[in-house]
Order: sequence, then structure tokens, then C-alpha cells
Amino acid sequence: MNKIEKWGPWEDRSHTLRYHPLREIYKAVVNRIYSVQFSKEQSDWGEIIHLWIRRHDNQDIPWRDKMKIKESLMGVKRFAIEVFPPNDKLIDQADMYHIYVLPVGFELPFGLHLTQKSYNNRIP
Repeated sequence: MNKIEKWGPWEDRSHTLRYHPLREIYKAVVNRIYSVQFSKEQSDWGEIIHLWIRRHDNQDIPWRDKMKIKESLMGVKRFAIEVFPPNDKLIDQADMYHIYVLPVGFELPFGLHLTQKSYNNRIP
């Protein structure tokens, strides 16, 4: 049994959002391990989908699980980022992770590997 099978299927719980204090959240899904809520934000890059992810047992979420969540809910071809802000912009009120899924077709303005061209253009 693979990890996704252990998680069980994603179930739509959007009907519970009428009681949610944050009105910008438009969708909610759950499985045996995780809950994910969705909101949309406009940016200079286009529409960003903000995934609010938490484990039901409040344990840490491994990177590979975050990747599987992004792939299963948003597709395998989209970039997503996790942000580590400066302390004065930090909001840390819940055991929750935030992943920002970038618009379809968006490419990062920097490379992810040392062999990618944008790394070759760095200023020494």
C-alpha cells in the first residue's frame, strides 16, 4: 500500500466553510491524515492558489508529503513555493503549512540546479 492509499481519498468538505472566520477560503478537502483549505490571491505573477495544510494529529509534515499534496490537488506540472518570511511578517498561530501554487505555465525567475542558465549569470 503506497502513501496516498494510506491517506485515503480526498473528500470535499467545502460545505463547512460557511462557518469559517476567513471568508477568502473557498474550498476544503480532507483525507485520513491531512486537511487542506484553498484561497486565491492576485499577484503580479497572476492568480496564486494558497494551500493551507495541516495534519489532523498536529505533527510535522515531511517535504515529500507536501509535494504529494500539491501534485494530487493541483497537478504535477505546476510550481509551488513555501515562504520563510522575516520575523516581523511571521504569522505562527497554528500547526499549519502554507504552500503557494503558481499560475499554470509559470516559470521561476531563478534556476533550481547549478547547471541551469540563471545560475551562470550570478554577480560574483
